[in-house]
Amino acid sequence: MLVRCDDHPSTEKYKHRVDPVGYPDTAAICGRPDCTKPGRILLDEVEWKMYQNGQRVLPGPNRFTKIKAK
Repeated sequence: MLVRCDDHPSTEKYKHRVDPVGYPDTAAICGRPDCTKPGRILLDEVEWKMYQNGQRVLPGPNRFTKIKAK
């Protein structure tokens, strides 16, 4: 999972985009070091299946954070 704003595209691995709770007024901020815009959650295929199965609290790339999707 990545968080990126609409101005910063994702990689091939992260094909699915979902909004975090409260988007665009959200605490999920683009993960690019030079950006502070609100971000959307980018999911890979495994995470997308979790989302489709109803899981809305998604683990971040480390143990520091989890993000809740709409």
